[in-house]
Amino acid sequence: MSDVLLKHLVSKNVMDEHAKIHKLNKGGSGASIFEINGAYGDFILKNYDMEAIQKLGEKEYNFYTVSNNFNLKYLPKVIYTEKHNTLGLLILLKKYRDIAVAEWDLPRQLSAADIIAQIHSKSAFFINQMNMKNERFLPPAAETLEKAYADWNYVLDKRNLDKTTFKSINKNFNSIIVFMQSHRDYFIHGDFFPDNCLLDENNDIIITDWQNYQLGSMAEVSFFISIGYDWGIDIKEEAIKKRYCEKLSFYTNKHVSITDLDMECDMSTVFVTYLYWANYLKDSGMDRVKSIFNKMLTAYERLSTNDFI
Repeated sequence: MSDVLLKHLVSKNVMDEHAKIHKLNKGGSGASIFEINGAYGDFILKNYDMEAIQKLGEKEYNFYTVSNNFNLKYLPKVIYTEKHNTLGLLILLKKYRDIAVAEWDLPRQLSAADIIAQIHSKSAFFINQMNMKNERFLPPAAETLEKAYADWNYVLDKRNLDKTTFKSINKNFNSIIVFMQSHRDYFIHGDFFPDNCLLDENNDIIITDWQNYQLGSMAEVSFFISIGYDWGIDIKEEAIKKRYCEKLSFYTNKHVSITDLDMECDMSTVFVTYLYWANYLKDSGMDRVKSIFNKMLTAYERLSTNDFI
């Protein structure tokens, strides 16, 4: 398949006839990922077959096709996009280099915070360009809530962990849903974490993998921070939050405080952890379970202390 794809790109005068192609992996979005090395440089080709198109392929294709018309420095350079009847979706991007853990110093973390703020400030712009519906967040289905409650009970009972605060979360979960409904008003990347940050030739950050963009909240900052800790990065959490709030306030001309951000991050932590994490923790070790569970409890207790729920 790789040779067929390369031959097709050569026929379109996108690649030179001496270019070489090799498959890297199957992306989390369902796309097949290839690296192409040619006379014009090094490139990454994402190919969604007809089945994968129905999942996230069409979404990412639309994003790169539209965003390529605008000069957004943090986006990868799009070389070529095509919808092909048999080859599927083709997205050819300039190749950038990965960022090592040791390279995530304070200036780079602050640069990432700035980019998140830039993305979030583009809410109305991207919503219109992507033909997105600015709909209020829908509460989870009853069966989703029932499953989450059962999964957490299983996880906690298996490890004999105290369920007092967990029961309070369950009792007040509707309050969190109401809050989330009223604050889902930002255009977000949807998977903003260090692995989706690359470096260009000027050592500026490029954000890749846009198949999960959606309407969400400022809590995307918290996701970046949390994954950064897990990766072993020396995360400067308060500095990141401060820079993000300063930049979002500047870009939107609307004051955003760290208190606002912390509240949304805590709400999102409780919401996501309660609904989805227990299913992945059933066979995890005690340390992993405690780490995730305690983050949810801490976030909930802060919200309770400040009368947000």
